[in-house]
Amino acid sequence: MTIITLQLSPELKQKLRESIARRDAQSIRQLLEYRLRTNSRSIAGTNIYSIE
Repeated sequence: MTIITLQLSPELKQKLRESIARRDAQSIRQLLEYRLRTNSRSIAGTNIYSIE
């Protein structure tokens, strides 16, 4: 198992919180995928996210 900690902007955190409150899994996934794509490191085989 791999755990990744993401540093999120305040705006992205708020969008993620709103998506979680709506139980909008597609939006949550899109937001997390966007953040992972903008990460400068290559990440493979990941299925667990830790948001700080």
